[in-house]
Amino acid sequence: MAIFDGKFIRGVIGDVVFRKVGNMQTMSRRVPKGTIKQTAATKKASGIFAFASSLGAHFREVLKADLKGFSDTDMHSRLTAGFCSILNRCRDPETGLFDFQENSFSELEGLDFNNLSRLMSSLGVKPMLGMKDGTISLLLPSLRQIKFPSPAISCEMTISVTLVALEEGIITQHPDRKKILIEKISASRNPYQFRFDVPAGCLCLVSMFLDFYVDYKNYIRLFNSKQFSPAAVCGAIISPGKFVQQDSRFWVEMPGLTALKIKT
Repeated sequence: MAIFDGKFIRGVIGDVVFRKVGNMQTMSRRVPKGTIKQTAATKKASGIFAFASSLGAHFREVLKADLKGFSDTDMHSRLTAGFCSILNRCRDPETGLFDFQENSFSELEGLDFNNLSRLMSSLGVKPMLGMKDGTISLLLPSLRQIKFPSPAISCEMTISVTLVALEEGIITQHPDRKKILIEKISASRNPYQFRFDVPAGCLCLVSMFLDFYVDYKNYIRLFNSKQFSPAAVCGAIISPGKFVQQDSRFWVEMPGLTALKIKT
């Protein structure tokens, strides 16, 4: 059965499946159930894709408040593709175990949440990420390089750190956040550093969000929108050591990732 929404057909007519992909109409041949047999390779690929999709979904949920609904429609696909590539590269084909090193997830660095407004186009300078003695530091050489859209008078920069204990299949329900308000007329040329204490044995996903504000009839309001909302993953690093859940953070389980087996 198919329906027509005035512009696109969605559903099945005979042996043809109609779908809407973005702003395009697609058609494909309907494959009867039970006719596709999965090989060991396809089962492995589908399993890794499921892990990647689940990890991306949980990460997006944690960042929901920071994203404010302004990510583009393909953000989830880019995240899933990034995680999928990493998981494939880190999995031992013989044992099926994943072997993660400190920089295994660095491929995610620079992934924009909205490709209509890339973070680096507004930030103007690349942040430098480092880790030492259980502390992540993010250094900005200058705040003066930020490119304000013409009506904006200030920018609230948020650095958000999401923690994932991969072996335990848990994630922090809320990220650790630090913010700074930057005035357009007085942005400093001096370096600025953010620091976060993180537990051992965690994937630390560091994201940055730039929220610009305008003065509209003496009322300060958010300038960001679906078309302009600079935000991206600034870094992804695994803290050394063995994870032990002993801090005050609230962790939640990630269904679908408990079967992910990690080499110890």
